[in-house]
Amino acid sequence: MVLCLVVSTFGVWWWFYLLLCIGLCVAGCLTLLYIPQKVPQIVTNGFESWSSSTQLLQALSHLERPLKKQKHDKRLTGANIIDEPLQEVIEYTFRDYVHSWYGYISTDEDFLGHLRELVHKVIINCSARSKDVEWVPYLTTRLVDDFASHLRLFRKSQAKLKVKKEEDPGSSLDLLSIFFDKEFAMEQHLCRDLVCTSRTHEIEYLQDLSEILLYLLLPPEDFHNRMLRFFVRVS
Repeated sequence: MVLCLVVSTFGVWWWFYLLLCIGLCVAGCLTLLYIPQKVPQIVTNGFESWSSSTQLLQALSHLERPLKKQKHDKRLTGANIIDEPLQEVIEYTFRDYVHSWYGYISTDEDFLGHLRELVHKVIINCSARSKDVEWVPYLTTRLVDDFASHLRLFRKSQAKLKVKKEEDPGSSLDLLSIFFDKEFAMEQHLCRDLVCTSRTHEIEYLQDLSEILLYLLLPPEDFHNRMLRFFVRVS
């Protein structure tokens, strides 16, 4: 009665699967009983193959051999007349500001190698981006116009302050307030008074500017490292 119920529920193939599972279980047990007899022989043979004094001396000499220093590409800007002084500056900077304290922490050269590679990448990116700038129009037109407009605003502010003082000697107006009011009118609702007069706003502005420069110059994997970004930017 039980067999008929099992066959009607699971089918005829159920018996085949049951016998197959039993056979695999028996084969696994026999395999486990057979393996322990072979393992000592394998381990012994492996130990005997390495027990010779010559091979041990070769292994020890290989371990005691000093690691080869990584070679770094010294090309930075593509011009030897610029790369050689830059390399000297980098070497002196690492000697005076990195090796002086890192030697007390660790003897691992990986950090120094990665830091040197990072400095090289920043210089290479800066050089590549500076080549895309049209320097002649910027230096002869835009920069001159910005300097001239700033000087013009300063002279107008001085003249206005002089007139106000003559009209009302007790006036509380000062040169900075007049200058930034004129800048606000000239720059179309853009004023830099807080950045120039407040230390807190100045630091925040420099931090934002540093973030932009780091985004443009650092490799992506290093830019996403927040600890490195906070350490490098203006504090």
